[in-house]
Amino acid sequence: GLLNSITSMLGMENTFDSKLNKVVDKLEEFQREIQSLKALFQNPEATEFIIVTIPTQMAVRESERLVDSLKTQQIASKHII
Repeated sequence: GLLNSITSMLGMENTFDSKLNKVVDKLEEFQREIQSLKALFQNPEATEFIIVTIPTQMAVRESERLVDSLKTQQIASKHII
């Protein structure tokens, strides 16, 4: 396309491809790290969230939403203080 034509005319095609490959590599590395972290959070032998709140309507509602969200993500949360 137009971008390839411009980078080719300016002699930057190798620079652009190199930068693009570095970005893709970083994104793939980030994805692996996130998947590893997700597996850790979903392992009830290793991780459990303990929710601490205060006795107000707003705080209790926020805690309820947090419990629902953790359940959706299959993350253990058995205690609320």
